[in-house]
Amino acid sequence: MMRLMTGDAAVTLAAQEAADRTVEAGTARLFSASSEGSPIPQPGGMRFEGVVDFAQNRADLFGSPVAEGMITEGMADKIAGLPDMNPDMYISVRLATERHRTIHDGAREFSCVDDQWIEWLGETGDGARRHIDPQWPLDALFGANDDAVEVAHEPVRETDTVRCRLTLDLWRADERLPAGVTAPEGPLRRLREIPAEVWLDSSGRARRIAVAAHPSNATSAPDSWIWNVTELWDFGVAVTITPPSPDQVREIDPRSFGSSS
Repeated sequence: MMRLMTGDAAVTLAAQEAADRTVEAGTARLFSASSEGSPIPQPGGMRFEGVVDFAQNRADLFGSPVAEGMITEGMADKIAGLPDMNPDMYISVRLATERHRTIHDGAREFSCVDDQWIEWLGETGDGARRHIDPQWPLDALFGANDDAVEVAHEPVRETDTVRCRLTLDLWRADERLPAGVTAPEGPLRRLREIPAEVWLDSSGRARRIAVAAHPSNATSAPDSWIWNVTELWDFGVAVTITPPSPDQVREIDPRSFGSSS
């Protein structure tokens, strides 16, 4: 069983080094979920699983969006048959309600529907990942503050870990990451002290990272928070992630949803 040195300073140091140690592993398997009321993934909500290549800044995932199951079988096709249905809007309905593959390439996100790759206009570029990206919690961990405390020893996917509670400063993370880091909506002060938890293995790598998704609600009861949770395991796994080529990608402009075509 891993045992951190006595004292919050040592716990803080381990938490602050965890992001670097995790990225140094090169690759890993990744699970991502939104979790209501607990930093440990709960049933329901967004769930994606796949692999990540830290060196290439890419992830290849398959999973379900938040709304999976809210539209019954065949309903999407009925929606498509509405007289004024824009075909791009139909694709967006499919992405919002069905399991699908997504490749993250830096800040770019490509989703696949019926062998057609989709990218949203206005969300491309080489900048920081959006805060709903499955890798975003690891980016945010680069902003670990000096307040980490050890709260428990517990397994994550059968690996012994030390569970730590801390806050994250997105300004600090932004300074440490070449591409920077995006921020969810919320008061500036909250963005410098976002509630988070991290589970560290014996090598100091993050096995689970949970970040409060809405820092503006951080004064409410913790059991009402929504958490963005990322789990990592099988470090060093062989990974090859190839984003679609430009001629394979259909760009969708959400502004076109007001018209049929």
